Amino acid sequence: MATKSAGMSFIIHFRKANSQFHSAQRASGSRTAISRRAPADMIYHMPVLAILSCLLLATAAGAAEPADFQERIHRAQSAILPQVVYVHVVGEDYEGGEAKRALWSGSGVIISSDGYIATNHHVLYRAQRVRVMLSDRRAFEAEIVGSDEETDLGLLRLKLPPGSPALPFASFAEGRNLSAGEFVLAVGSPFGLASSVSFGIVNNPAQSLGDDGLYNWIQTDAAINHGNSGGPLVDLEGRIVGIDTLGIGGSGIGFAIPAQQAREVLTRIQAAGRVERSTLGLTLQALRDFGRESYAPGERGVLIGGVEPDSPGARAGLAPGDILLSAGGRPLDALYASDLPAVRRLLVDLPAGRPVRLETLREGRTVPLTAVPKRHAGPADAVFDAPEWMLTAQEIGEEDDTVIHFFRPRGAWILGVSPDGNAARSGLEPYDILLEVDGREVLSLEDLRQAYRRSLERGPAKRLLLVSVLRRGRPLKLALDYSRSRSAREEER
Repeated sequence: MATKSAGMSFIIHFRKANSQFHSAQRASGSRTAISRRAPADMIYHMPVLAILSCLLLATAAGAAEPADFQERIHRAQSAILPQVVYVHVVGEDYEGGEAKRALWSGSGVIISSDGYIATNHHVLYRAQRVRVMLSDRRAFEAEIVGSDEETDLGLLRLKLPPGSPALPFASFAEGRNLSAGEFVLAVGSPFGLASSVSFGIVNNPAQSLGDDGLYNWIQTDAAINHGNSGGPLVDLEGRIVGIDTLGIGGSGIGFAIPAQQAREVLTRIQAAGRVERSTLGLTLQALRDFGRESYAPGERGVLIGGVEPDSPGARAGLAPGDILLSAGGRPLDALYASDLPAVRRLLVDLPAGRPVRLETLREGRTVPLTAVPKRHAGPADAVFDAPEWMLTAQEIGEEDDTVIHFFRPRGAWILGVSPDGNAARSGLEPYDILLEVDGREVLSLEDLRQAYRRSLERGPAKRLLLVSVLRRGRPLKLALDYSRSRSAREEER
């Protein structure tokens, strides 16, 4: 109470001094500058008194505030740490041209008493086995309930023994709007260092990244490193405000998925094991797109920057340059880039296969249209390992590398080639798009599997194939010699 009383007296003193100072200014007819006719002691002494009063107040109040603030941080980390887990993953890596066992780790946070754990999709990508260590050092196997690559969220469930007691779990901050400058903690296992806490502020609560995101990111300077992925970003009450996802090494910049969007996606994954979405095949831009120096008239709607050929949007009659005003009676307003994610979420949640009424603005006229959204296939995840060719390949998907999809919307591309392997020696490279193998067109990964099986039926003397690929838009024909076995390659080494 002594500190508060002293502080209050300083406040009163400062207000009196400030009042006298401004009275002198009003008397001279100015509120923005000190008049030369004001008394000399008023000119020089009153600002000094005001400044000294502020300094004394800060000193008196500061004696208690640091300890109180440190206690708040301690309470927040004590509240969240028991719910944060270390996620150890055994999976496969295909990028070296062959399937190899790989180990990696990430973080997660328990969000229910029966052992559901939120994490990132990229932590679980191509996982074959997941083991989770709790804060009390108990370890359990976990099943992958599902994941969603487009939002980079994943959901695990611990395989708890029958009769296990309820687990402590973290709460999402309900109805919480973050502001720039708020203090947050990033919790997880950076570089495998379990139960680590970093402290920082929210730099931007709604940072726009990329052209196709379904949410704005929370940007923070709380350290987010490799291994933090999937851990919680919490406020000083210990509540989840985001899921740590991405850190730009050495920059002091990290990004987290906002809690509201994370909770919605995780709920859908828990119910169905995945998130079903639809598409109209549109590329959207804000009306005021400063990055592209594009400024559309008006303040309503969203600008259509592109329409995929033969997409639902193209069949409905939408064209680049149209301003889409509404879908199914719901307005679609994206004045700035930060408004786009909400518009995209509304469009991808339109029911696939059902007609939807669209309202567009074209050359100053309102044009009604009807579109039938189709199911969004999402990123392709199918990978094929061809050991005798010594390469790995992946299906071309809508969300894969945009250059690959631009050159060929369907088929397969080379994910990796083994160093000094048959494919590498024959001139094949990662990112080559496979057009034909032995004269047969490759329109899917299954076509490539069949071509591989047929190639194994050949005798050792005939193990040579003509392969057509597209490399950076240029067609090439290469002879794939796969007569050398893996064992022979190892002996040569």
